[in-house]
Amino acid sequence: MMNLRCSKRFVRGESGAAMVEFAILLPVLLLIILGILQFGLMFYTKYVITAASREGARYATIYTADDAGSRIAPCNITNPKTVQQVVQDYCDNLLFNSSVNFEPGGPGWASTASGLDVTITVSCQNPWDLLGGFIPSLSNLTLQAQTTMKCE
Repeated sequence: MMNLRCSKRFVRGESGAAMVEFAILLPVLLLIILGILQFGLMFYTKYVITAASREGARYATIYTADDAGSRIAPCNITNPKTVQQVVQDYCDNLLFNSSVNFEPGGPGWASTASGLDVTITVSCQNPWDLLGGFIPSLSNLTLQAQTTMKCE
């Protein structure tokens, strides 16, 4: 009989052990889940700005002519949209709250000659900061994508 009482006492003393272990591991599990979400959203944002730079570069390189039939330089394309509007519209449709920086370049940007390179660079700050102060370098991380294409 004495043996049975001792075993009940030990069982009764371990009844909250699982809750204590869960309380200790919960912050670690939440940190791992938030890290997975943070990096997933960063890769998504990188994908969107890469695709936006491709769209902008493709729009800048297509042969556009004025009423006289002369080629229009990509920096002067306004009908129906500018290159910057194409990039901004693409990002606005797929990104939630980010300000995108647009930077054109290359010898073909201001030239009317075909065969020259046009470079479109799109960058934005990391719009998601789920980890707060755990990894401070993620909050001010700049994501950048660059595409270079030849004018047609």
